[in-house]
Amino acid sequence: MEKLNIEASLTRSKTAVWLIGQLQDVLPANVLPKTSDVLKVFCYHHHTEKTTVSESAKLTSYQILELWDKARIPTTYDTHVIEKLKSVFEEYQLIKKNKGRASDAQRLREKNFEEKSRKLFDIAHQEAAQLIKIHEDRVFLEDQGSTRQMKMSGIDKQLSKKEDRAEERKQKDEDRQMREEHRKNASAQSSITQIPDSSNSENEENIEEQQQHKDKDYEIEIPLYYKKQLCYAVDVEESSEYDIATKKPRILQDMLSSSDVASALDRINLSDRKFTILAAAISQASGQSLDDAALSRSTVHRKRLTHRSVIESHVREQFLARDKTPLLVHWDSKIMKDTTNNTDPHSNTDRVAVVVTPKKYWASLKLQQEQVKHRPMQHTSCSIYGNYLKTL
Repeated sequence: MEKLNIEASLTRSKTAVWLIGQLQDVLPANVLPKTSDVLKVFCYHHHTEKTTVSESAKLTSYQILELWDKARIPTTYDTHVIEKLKSVFEEYQLIKKNKGRASDAQRLREKNFEEKSRKLFDIAHQEAAQLIKIHEDRVFLEDQGSTRQMKMSGIDKQLSKKEDRAEERKQKDEDRQMREEHRKNASAQSSITQIPDSSNSENEENIEEQQQHKDKDYEIEIPLYYKKQLCYAVDVEESSEYDIATKKPRILQDMLSSSDVASALDRINLSDRKFTILAAAISQASGQSLDDAALSRSTVHRKRLTHRSVIESHVREQFLARDKTPLLVHWDSKIMKDTTNNTDPHSNTDRVAVVVTPKKYWASLKLQQEQVKHRPMQHTSCSIYGNYLKTL
C-alpha cells in the first residue's frame, strides 16, 4: 500500500506543470475560478489535447463564462476574456524561459506570479456593482475576490420561476403584436381587392329608377350657368385626384439638379459618397423608390462638377461685365533691420509690402510683435487697401 502511494506521488510529480500544478480538463463547479485553475485547464488543452494557443484560450473561456453566468454576474466580452487569458499565458512563458536562473529578480517574478495565480481570474464587467440587482450576488463577487469562503449551491428556484414568467409575458406580447400586424395587413388587403357584387349594384339601380319615377313630377330645371360650374368643379376634382394618384415624388432628381444643394455640399465639405447615402435615405423617407432613379457616387460627382462649371461661368461673366478695371493685390512680409529703433540698432522687425498690379507700390509697414502673433497678414493688407480707396 505504501509502495502504491509512493508511485502515485512520483507520477503526479512527473505530470505536474511548473508553477501551475496538475492539469485538469474542467474548472471547479461551485466557485469562480482562480488564475491557477484557468491555467490548468488551458494547459490541459494546449499540452495534452495538442490544440493551438488561440483554440485553447477559446475552449477555456467557454467554461469560465459558463461559471460566471451561473453565478449571475455580468462579465466583459468573450474576446476580452480570451485576450486576458493569452496575456497571462505569455507572462508565464517568459518566467518559465528563465526558470534555471537563480537571480533575485527571477525569484521575485516567480513569487509574484504564484501570488497572482492564487487570486480570482476577474472578468467582471466594469460596472458590475451597479448592474447586479441582487445583494447576495454582489456579496458573493466581493468574497471571491478576497477570502473565497462562499460557495455556489443549486439553482435558485424562485428566481428561475420569476424569469420564466417574465419570458412568458414577453412571448405573449410578441405574439399579440404579430397577430395585430397580420390583422392590419389582411384588412388593408381586403379593402384594396374588394369588388362590389353585381346583384347589389342591380338592386341599387332599380331603387334609383323607382325613386326617379316617384319624383319625376318634382324635377327642377337647373340654369345653364350653374350646370357649367358644377361640371367644371367635378372635372377639376377628378383631375386633381388623378394627378395625386399618378404623380411620383421627384425628391432625388430635384436634389441632384439643384445648384443650391451643390453649393451647400461644397460649403460643408461633404463628400460624394456621404451625400449618396444621405440622398438615398431622404428619398426613401419621402416615398420615392430608388429603383426608378439613377443614384451612384459617379452620378453625384458629375452633377456637382456641372453645377460648379455653371457657377464659375456665371461669376466670370459678371466679373468681365464690370466697367471698372480689375486690380490684383499682392502682399508679402519680410524681416528687415529696424532703422527707427535708436536704442537697439541691430534689432529686426517684420514689414509687410502691399502692391496693386500694375500701377503702384503702396506701403511698407512696420509690424509690432503682437500684431505678427495675433493679427494675420491679410488683415494688415486690407487696411492699407481701404486707406487707398478712401483717397480715390
